[in-house]
Formats: sequence, C-alpha cells, structure tokens
Amino acid sequence: MFYEILVKKIQRVCNIFVIAVTLVASSCSSKEYFKVRDLEGNWKVVKWEVPSIGYLREDRMEMTFESTGHYETQFMEEFDKGVYKIKKDTLYLNAASNRAQKLKILKLNFDTLAFQVFRNNTIEQVLLFKK
Repeated sequence: MFYEILVKKIQRVCNIFVIAVTLVASSCSSKEYFKVRDLEGNWKVVKWEVPSIGYLREDRMEMTFESTGHYETQFMEEFDKGVYKIKKDTLYLNAASNRAQKLKILKLNFDTLAFQVFRNNTIEQVLLFKK
C-alpha cells in the first residue's frame, strides 16, 4: 500500500512536470515574428531580383505603411492603396482595387524590409530601405 501511494505521487509530479514543460514550449513558439511598428514609414526599393533566372529588375517602387493599418504603393507610374496586416512571417496587402497580395517577410527591422513575392509563376525577392 505504501508503494502504491508513492507511485501515485510520482505519477502526479511527472504529470505536472509534463504540463509545465508543454506550457513553456508553447509560449516560446507563439512569439511575435515581426513588429508592425518597424514596418511603419516610407520605403524605397534598393534591389529587386528574380533569383531563378538571375535577373535584376530596375523598376521603381516605393511603399508607405501607416500606423492605422493603411498603406500606399507606387510601382513605376501606378499608385495603389489599401490595408495591411502582418501574421507571423507574412505581410498581407489588401488593395482598395480588390487586389490582394501575400508577401513572405524575410527581414524586417527599423530600416530594412526584405520579402519574397510570387508573381508570374516565379518567386521574386525585394529589398527596401526606409527613407
């Protein structure tokens, strides 16, 4: 009987330990990937490439992200605006023209934004610096 009580207490301690480890591990995995406040501001493309064919695009593009969740882009002579949000490592752009884009963020800090975009059946990589 003593051993049965001891075994139950050990099992209870083990269960508590497993629960604690699970909670700690899950809290680490739900970290914030990128901060929206780092995205806010005016950005200008410094490099735009299509890695699969080694092509550097020379198109002009500028982007502005506001703290209100709105954005504006200028691509060559075209202007677009809409709303944006970040989820994990993805930047979602929903334009007022009902066109949506999904960009995979590679790097985002106070002065650098790098992302991948899937356009015309190929992956393009874009690097922007804050103006």
